[in-house]
Amino acid sequence: MSNNDAIFHLRLNSDLRDEVDEHAADAGITSSEFVRNAIEHYMDVDQSDGVSVEEINDMDWDELCDLIDEHELEVDPADYDNSTFFSSPDADDTKELREAVLTELGLLDEISAELEAEEYE
Repeated sequence: MSNNDAIFHLRLNSDLRDEVDEHAADAGITSSEFVRNAIEHYMDVDQSDGVSVEEINDMDWDELCDLIDEHELEVDPADYDNSTFFSSPDADDTKELREAVLTELGLLDEISAELEAEEYE
């Protein structure tokens, strides 16, 4: 067994363990699979799979929707689409969706921290 395959034990308080078991059962998977999936999802979100703030800022509505699907983000574009049946989302809709994506990926806080640091320079 290599270091990457090493097993370690995780201690959870009883309330958290019950919650993990409940969500795992609802998903039809084991508690271990649920924890593994949660950790993988958390790591993907934090690392944003290499998508930079600049790339997201250059994306149009459709590209943002593709990114949401690819990363299975908890953002619903319909919540930001104020267009009518015969029109497309406008620049304000796209800006709001972009901010929601950046927030979900944890990158909006990064931008705020960078802007705040620039103010003190």
